[in-house]
Amino acid sequence: MKTMWNKWKKSKFVRQVLVLFSGTAFAQLITIAVVPILTRLYTPDAFGTLSIYTSVVAILTIFMTMKYEYAIVTADRRKEAVAVMYVILLILLSATVLLYIVIFLFGELLLGLFQIEKLGSIIWLIPISLVFLGAMAVLKYWMNREEEYGVLSYTNISNNGSRALTQIVLGFFTASPLGLVAGQMFGNFFNAAMLWKSARKNTPLPSVEKPTGAEMREAAWKFRQFPKFNAPNTLVNNLANNSPPLLLAYFFGPAFVGLYYMSVRLIKMPVNIFAQSLGQVFLKKATAIHQDNRSVLPAYAKVTGVLAGAGIVPVIVFVLFAPPLFSFALGAEWEGAGEIARWVILWHFFIFIREPALKIIIIRSWQRFLLVVNTTFTTIGILALVFGGMYLGAMDTVILYSVIGAVSNILVIAGTFFGLLKEKYRP
Repeated sequence: MKTMWNKWKKSKFVRQVLVLFSGTAFAQLITIAVVPILTRLYTPDAFGTLSIYTSVVAILTIFMTMKYEYAIVTADRRKEAVAVMYVILLILLSATVLLYIVIFLFGELLLGLFQIEKLGSIIWLIPISLVFLGAMAVLKYWMNREEEYGVLSYTNISNNGSRALTQIVLGFFTASPLGLVAGQMFGNFFNAAMLWKSARKNTPLPSVEKPTGAEMREAAWKFRQFPKFNAPNTLVNNLANNSPPLLLAYFFGPAFVGLYYMSVRLIKMPVNIFAQSLGQVFLKKATAIHQDNRSVLPAYAKVTGVLAGAGIVPVIVFVLFAPPLFSFALGAEWEGAGEIARWVILWHFFIFIREPALKIIIIRSWQRFLLVVNTTFTTIGILALVFGGMYLGAMDTVILYSVIGAVSNILVIAGTFFGLLKEKYRP
């Protein structure tokens, strides 16, 4: 046991994961600490509107970068990575202008069509939120490339801390969803600003020569698999994760969506604390293994097993005790969120352990497989939500959707494993 511990201490991979893990864990502890305050300042209806807003933003996020940010890590040369960053900047600016034109021309029509009139004038904040998220994505992957995991760690803390503080302060003046949305936007802006400052100070970014138009076109073409396959995959995955709030609001109202949003938000915290931290470092490590022409299977199996072992205890706790825990911590009106959490956690458990598979799929260019699985099960899931809204109750609809989500993620994890196994033992 002592020998294994000494080996772990010397492992660069483990140290990097722990750096990201500690910062992300502290950031999520901030979020957990303020949730009981926020649930007493804002109603489930307000959180329901926030959920609708964040769902729309999440679905549209893909169009702001077209997933070119993955190429920042996988690019062979630093100058090539910077060329990719400039490509993303052009996409980001173009998409923002186009989205404002769409909102100006069709905003009210879209609000009425999807019965999300509660967003009202908040809809004009969506493009700004997307700009902040796009900037964060680019800078995070740049810092990942430069292995500045300490910076990624403390900027996670700054994001959650500034968001929570803003939401609490605004909550004393207004209980409207605007306070929640504004807090979220400010946290993302503050995170992007700190990442930019750190990138200029701690990395060679300022000294890298500005790419020419030809170099940008070359980079865009070289890494075209990301917008071709990863972008549709991410869009489909975002639809899978964010269509429930929109359709549940359509059939059952914002108050139920608020309960659903709170249950998902608290369940996702373990994913954000550990899986994403490990996934960012695993992408770098697995890329190096693959470039050395070695099998990634042992590393994939080991990391996936660690995640499964770490996630099983929270699953058992939530299934057994979620309703009373939610009622005690958040207030009596939030007990329904605990009932939802009992089922949603089964789906998110497999999202939790899917993270290494997603990184392998990027490295091995198996995006077509992921696109087929995601498209198939997202279509089934959306049909299930519509069926549930028409013929089932709200809780039964959530249960049905959670089971479908769990099955889709199991297929991704297993398909990646057997793909690597086939490669390893191919004659």
